[in-house]
Amino acid sequence: MKTLRHLLTAVLFTLGLTGCLQIENVVKVQANGSGTVDVKVVMGKAALAQIEQMTAGFGDLGGGKKEDKPAAKAFDLMDETKLKETAGKMGEGVTFVSAKKIETETGSGFVATYAFKDINKLKLDQNPSDVMPTPGGKKGGPGGSKTEPVTFKFTQGSPATLLVKMPTPDMKAAAKKKEEATGMEDMAMQMMKRRCSRT
Repeated sequence: MKTLRHLLTAVLFTLGLTGCLQIENVVKVQANGSGTVDVKVVMGKAALAQIEQMTAGFGDLGGGKKEDKPAAKAFDLMDETKLKETAGKMGEGVTFVSAKKIETETGSGFVATYAFKDINKLKLDQNPSDVMPTPGGKKGGPGGSKTEPVTFKFTQGSPATLLVKMPTPDMKAAAKKKEEATGMEDMAMQMMKRRCSRT
């Protein structure tokens, strides 16, 4: 069983890798099929700075005097409320354990830990928006696109066996996400231009 746990730690798995965002899921399973999932999210410093500027820009929308507007909610990559909600989407018997912020050489982020009772009921969504807050304090990721989750089939025994079902990549969905990300970048640039023109 020790060999199986080491194999899982090495294989499972990095999702949502881009130049600015890294999401890594590490699954550890015990002999009875229970275990934990560590979700590590790190966003690059440049991307974080851009989102913080965009979040501040929400306070400039709608006209009127700047001093009369409520301050925009500061962007925080680790939204514990959203992380707790995510546990319910990861399958029956999955619970949120803890979350902590981390700093790396390339950016900032967090590690969230979940516990599961039966890995056969565990579902890991490949959509990074499940654990990501959005600028302006709104919940939910952009687009609302659905992807087939990663699932598992674990059989106890000597030796124990674990099958990991990785869904076939949806190229259309990937293209749509890229288009949405480009749209958000364009919106951020427009907000920055508007703010600069007012100063």
